[in-house]
Amino acid sequence: MAPHRARRNVLFTLGFGSLGASLTLIGYLAYAWHTEQLAQRNRDLFESLVPAEALRLERWKGERAADLAHYALSPASRRALAGLASGGHDAAAKAKDWFALALRGHREYARVDVFSSSGALLWSGVRPGSESLAPSKFPKRPPPDDEVAFSELSVESGRPMTLAFARSGPLLIAFKTDISYGVLPSLSSGSPPAPGGLDLYLARRRGDGIEVADHEPERLGATKVFQLPADSAVGKALAGGTMAAGQDHFGRTVFAMPARSLWLGWTPVAAREVGKAWSDSRLLAGVFGTLGALAVAGAFFLISRLMRSAEEESTAADERLAQLTRLHDALRVCAAASRMARTRPELAAEICRALGETGAFKFVVFWEPVAGDRLAPYASGGLLPGTTLPPSIPAHPASEAERSSAAAAFVSGRTVVVDDFAVDENVPLCRAFGAAQGVRSAMAVPLSDAGAGDVLVVSSPSPAFFEGEARSVVASIAAYFATACGAFAAAERSLRVDAELAKNRRLLEHVATTLPLGIFILDTKTRETVFATPALAAILEAPLDAAHRFGPSFVLGRLHPDDVADYSAFLESLAEASDGEVVQAATRLKSKEAGWKHVRVRGVVFERSAAGEPTLILGTLEDVTESVKSEEALEASWKDYRRVLQAVECAAEAIIITDDKGVIQYVNPAFGSVTGYLKEEVVGRHTRALKSGVHPAEFYSALWRTISSGHTWVGHLVNKRKDGTLYEEDASIAPVKDEHGKITNFVAVKKDVTKERSLENQLLQSQKLEAVGRLAGGIAHDFNNILTAILGYAHLGQQDLPPGSALRDDLAEIEKGARRAADLTRQLLIFSRKQVIKPVVLDPALVVTGLQKMLRRIVGEDVRLHFVSESRGARILADPGQLEQVILNFVVNSRDAMPGGGEVEVAVREALVVEPVAGVDGSILPGDYVTLSVRDTGRGIPPNVLPRIFEPFFTTKPPGEGTGLGLSTVYGIVKQSGAYLAVESAPGAGTVMRVYWPVAEGADAADEAPQAPPAPGRGERVLLVEDEPAVLALTRRLLEKAGYAVTGFPEAAAALAWADGAAHDILLTDVVLPGKMSGKDLADALLAKRPGAPVLFTSGYSENAISKHGVLDPGTRLLAKPFTEDSLLRAVRAALDRA
Repeated sequence: MAPHRARRNVLFTLGFGSLGASLTLIGYLAYAWHTEQLAQRNRDLFESLVPAEALRLERWKGERAADLAHYALSPASRRALAGLASGGHDAAAKAKDWFALALRGHREYARVDVFSSSGALLWSGVRPGSESLAPSKFPKRPPPDDEVAFSELSVESGRPMTLAFARSGPLLIAFKTDISYGVLPSLSSGSPPAPGGLDLYLARRRGDGIEVADHEPERLGATKVFQLPADSAVGKALAGGTMAAGQDHFGRTVFAMPARSLWLGWTPVAAREVGKAWSDSRLLAGVFGTLGALAVAGAFFLISRLMRSAEEESTAADERLAQLTRLHDALRVCAAASRMARTRPELAAEICRALGETGAFKFVVFWEPVAGDRLAPYASGGLLPGTTLPPSIPAHPASEAERSSAAAAFVSGRTVVVDDFAVDENVPLCRAFGAAQGVRSAMAVPLSDAGAGDVLVVSSPSPAFFEGEARSVVASIAAYFATACGAFAAAERSLRVDAELAKNRRLLEHVATTLPLGIFILDTKTRETVFATPALAAILEAPLDAAHRFGPSFVLGRLHPDDVADYSAFLESLAEASDGEVVQAATRLKSKEAGWKHVRVRGVVFERSAAGEPTLILGTLEDVTESVKSEEALEASWKDYRRVLQAVECAAEAIIITDDKGVIQYVNPAFGSVTGYLKEEVVGRHTRALKSGVHPAEFYSALWRTISSGHTWVGHLVNKRKDGTLYEEDASIAPVKDEHGKITNFVAVKKDVTKERSLENQLLQSQKLEAVGRLAGGIAHDFNNILTAILGYAHLGQQDLPPGSALRDDLAEIEKGARRAADLTRQLLIFSRKQVIKPVVLDPALVVTGLQKMLRRIVGEDVRLHFVSESRGARILADPGQLEQVILNFVVNSRDAMPGGGEVEVAVREALVVEPVAGVDGSILPGDYVTLSVRDTGRGIPPNVLPRIFEPFFTTKPPGEGTGLGLSTVYGIVKQSGAYLAVESAPGAGTVMRVYWPVAEGADAADEAPQAPPAPGRGERVLLVEDEPAVLALTRRLLEKAGYAVTGFPEAAAALAWADGAAHDILLTDVVLPGKMSGKDLADALLAKRPGAPVLFTSGYSENAISKHGVLDPGTRLLAKPFTEDSLLRAVRAALDRA
């Protein structure tokens, strides 16, 4: 043994010595070859990486162009730029926010400048930290619209910058981009790592030298620009266009190679340090030299090592033989246990016991899935005394500390082997327990599919034990267990199937005896039943022991005559039916009780002969009498429903059905006609979609409380149509309840009353104005009598006093105040249409022309007044003075509505009304009209004020600035003249007042000549009748002073009695007198006795006694109160002269 070992040591020594010399020679040759290959590899590396980095720069440029197109050319950007161009404060703020978003969202963008088309800088935005950057310069050649252009890369404030331009309409947007945050970092970190280290930067020629932009945070801290001489590595590379060696901006000797294309005026350059490039060759030579030396030394070391190994191998072989013996014993006892056990837990316990006795493994555990996503042990063996397994472990560990070999096998469905717990970090939960039990390795085998069944875990005190034979034995044990468990499951299933069959048999027997459906089996050859249920006998009303008579002949004898043919066809169809085909028929059988019984018979081929002919028929017979009656009742109910539905669909009222939450489920066509919504647009939406905003929240709360409590709500609603307009409706909303009294739906029936409400409002407004007018007329009657006395006596008092007298001045002031009160009364009479007018045919355009100078003085210099005449000479019938008053009131109101100035247009136009037009208090009827309109640009009239503007004494002006009678006077004039009034106004949109005057035929009235002073009386006899004592005395005094003989009476009856015995030349009487006889009645009585005698009436208002609708009756003379001395004498003289 010793000589053999000596020879072996010599051979090993010679072998390792030769190996060392060979490795040294190979190292030298490899160094020379690798040096040449490395030079070529550097060239190839540069040629592959530099174009790739150039492409990366172009891709960055494309990304920035897309960003700029979004921030400068997108629709949102165009809107922001349009706002900036408009100069509006809010719009400019939005534009600034838009570009501020670009500065915040991208670190590359340092500054944004917006120029006008002429080059003026409109706005600039600077990113924090870039305040030192100067504004961009307007390019000599701006890019076309909707395009982005880049300028050459430049250095500003020590930072490389590029400038991008984008044109958007008349504006030019310039973005300054700091490539320190985008391009250069990508060059320094975006390339794949190269052997020996590779630097990438940008370079360009600058005068006689080279300018280099580099970004290396670790070395430089930020992006910097360096100035290098032309003989540097980068300068040589740029000059030759290929790889060159030299110094870089850090003083290192490097290889440098440029790209073949420029990028914004700069060239991408790659560089590699020369020392790093050759380090691999030197390392290779050193490696081979070292290996040679080690090979020689290893020869001596291996000699002694091989000697010890031989002894160790002999001992291990003995131990391996003993181990294999234990493993085969374990496999044998487990196979025997699998044959003896009867249940899964029994088998698992037996295997654990047997394996523990053989000593093949340290301990064995069977795990099963339990509730809570955990695994629990249900059989184990081989544990150290006094130790127990944990109650359960996580099946799907949530953390690394909970991971175990059993869970890993359970989740993956594959065998998991742990070679050594001491070094394996994948099963920390097993490590501490394994150390306590003295085990080093373990094997976990899933006994079914992943995540579905038990797991077997066996362990060993030896590391890496479960290889080869041990692994095969454990796998066989697991297979024995799985096979035995499968047999157990099959036996259990067989027992369950037998129990289920017995249960089903009992269930079928119970069904056959209790089911009201008659079941039978019919022999097709003998036509007799071989099986029948009690239900069949009950339906056929025959005893069960006579079941053989339930053949076709028995049924045929009881069929309804009209159903015989159908039943025969049923039997024929059964004879020809295929397997599984159900044949049925409905027929009627004679019942022992009065009437016919409706039945339904079904049949299917149950058995066939060898020739394929049906031999047995399985059939059912069902009494459907009640079902037929129900169907007939349902059909009648359905007909009623269709009639109701048709009525609902044709109803003129809108009908809505909602669920108990108010979600619309049905609407009829009338709903669409009222609201403008299609059915599919509202079904599924809540009724709140119709809300108008007119009703307060409390209104809807009360409505819902009413219907939710089971009561019907009836009321008035204002809702909103699809087009946004409002409409009014009278509604009734009722709840619908189910059989338990629970509300399931609500039904609303609604009637559109928008037009009716509009007419009601117009009628109410007209009635209100009419009532106010009656009140005003009544007041004016008494007031005019009082004013007549005040004016007359004040005038007489002034005549008796010398000029300059203080008392005369006081009486003049009294007369002036009385005249103002008379004007106020006259306006009330005009509004109430009690004022007597004298309409004439006139051209309203001429009236407007005559008022132009006065109107310009009234409105002042701040209001621009325009006059439009498009009436082409059309005439109207009107009182000229009242027409002027209408125009003056309109223009004054327009002036007051524009305290800061504005425009007023006074227009006269012809108008043809074809369809009725809405007016102030009714519709304007079709016809030919001349419209007089006054339009202003004032503040407009609020909707809540508009309905009241024609009410007497209603004004929105401060106290003391208006009487509130201006527009009410206009209203009275227009209505008394038979014209129409319309108003258009909205807050902030101005107002249009328009009068529709019917066109009149005829020539214009002639202008009246200047009047001479009234002639004095010549002793004519005047019969004076006046119920007001003060007016009676005043009138008598004035007439007698003028030379008339006056006889006065306070009532008509006394005057009539006096006239029977006395003569008079003229009757001067008030229209309204006390007693049964009015002034008109007195005049008629006297004229009957003396036709043609002159009559002069006086009145505070006419009360239609001597006029119709305020227009004086032909031939009637009226002196309106209050009158003056001049008007009284002139009227009396005129009446006498024309008699």
